[in-house]
Amino acid sequence: MSKRCLMAEDKFLMSELFSKFEKDYGRDYKAHLLEQYKLYVESVEKTSDRRQQANNYFITINSTLDIFFG
Repeated sequence: MSKRCLMAEDKFLMSELFSKFEKDYGRDYKAHLLEQYKLYVESVEKTSDRRQQANNYFITINSTLDIFFG
């Protein structure tokens, strides 16, 4: 399955999951809720990693400039 298809499926599950009560949703409610939580945590980790990489880049640039011009 393509990533785009998975994202569309995730959005569908999210809209379905939060628009119904657990008993109305069906037996996969908790499994889908857990899967969404895992996706959320993964997304937060990726964002944090990107921020850390940007910080490392700027620290390197600033340190280099400080060495040459400081």
